[in-house]
Amino acid sequence: MTIIESVTNPRIKRLAGLLASKKQRDKYSLAAVEGARLCAEALEEEKNGRLHVVSVFASPQAAEKYSGYIDPKLFENDRSGKFVMISERAAQKIADTASPQGIFAEVEFWQDRLDAKTLSPLGRYAVLDGLRDPGNIGTVIRTADALGIDGAVLVDCCELYNPKLLRSAMGSAFRLPTAYAQSMEQVQEILSSCGIKTYAAVVDKDARDVTAAGLGAGCAVVIGNEGAGLSVKDADICDMKINIKMKGKAESLNAAAAAAILLWEMSKS
Repeated sequence: MTIIESVTNPRIKRLAGLLASKKQRDKYSLAAVEGARLCAEALEEEKNGRLHVVSVFASPQAAEKYSGYIDPKLFENDRSGKFVMISERAAQKIADTASPQGIFAEVEFWQDRLDAKTLSPLGRYAVLDGLRDPGNIGTVIRTADALGIDGAVLVDCCELYNPKLLRSAMGSAFRLPTAYAQSMEQVQEILSSCGIKTYAAVVDKDARDVTAAGLGAGCAVVIGNEGAGLSVKDADICDMKINIKMKGKAESLNAAAAAAILLWEMSKS
């Protein structure tokens, strides 16, 4: 069993670049995954035919410690170059987290399409418009997956393959169908053609209370930017404006918290 020791090895440099740079991720059309559980989730989704895992890297210490997630024999018996042992020094150099586990994976991009063939007229969808915080997007994707939401659409958002987003999503980014869109106009046109109504989440006392909006099958909730919310233009494009009525003094909610409430309401019926 060969162990890559050098931090200047081309494979180590590429992996480090994928974790650090969107430019590098786009160059290779690869996402980098860090952590034993997340790598194991990626391998599981590969079995399900949704992903293609190009490489898995682990230090000997990590392979032994996290054997409950990934079988160490995969590294010992590999002849394809997919399962690669690296030195502890290299693992520490690559890491994007404060307390690295020493296990990483490279995964081919898995973006879904947004069109009438991939949408269900009875589906429930989350549309994220202009979100910039990868942690918020990952949390929304994880919540959507947990509640059985059928998919998510990212409009002018942080990229799906951001390492912080993938960690926040805890594997849900691999499972939940997620597509990109260029504009809210494009989203509205496609969803409308499938008979799916859009509900804009706004801070507006005159908007319909979310509990009385009739969210359910055949609809999509639209959540706006963390600071500015939805633009007036994008909110007006939607079929209905909805609001979470609050009893306290806070004027608004964090985007991920608001999304959780809206998606819960949508999943109830």
